[in-house]
Amino acid sequence: MAIDQKFHKKPSNELTLKLLHAFGYKGFNDDKTFTKQDMITYNTLEKIKEFQSELEAFYIPCKRTHIFSNLDEKKCLTILRHFLKHNGHHLDYYETMKNNKKIMVYKIISIEKFKLKVLKKKISQDENIQFIVSFGKK
Repeated sequence: MAIDQKFHKKPSNELTLKLLHAFGYKGFNDDKTFTKQDMITYNTLEKIKEFQSELEAFYIPCKRTHIFSNLDEKKCLTILRHFLKHNGHHLDYYETMKNNKKIMVYKIISIEKFKLKVLKKKISQDENIQFIVSFGKK
């Protein structure tokens, strides 16, 4: 039975850590950033292909076929995003310029930090947001 629209069982922390190592991370709390060029340097695609069958085992059949056919760096990022979500983390990104080229920079953050970032963005866009602050018990 599927647990969501992608997985039929929850991805394990061990396999997610193995996936993080393929991207050059030491663990969930590693504070580094990476780009697609870094993925090429780390041989991320080749490393993921080494344990691709382990990753495929978690996906429902239709998603497995779609995601793992013609595996490339973009699909590797998608796989990382999916596995991180089930382990309380988010793959955040931003654009920057390097040598007059626009590149995407990726970073792993906790879901809580991501929700806070989204809330801050909403607040900065809407000046009419009101908050109720209460102290103590009701």
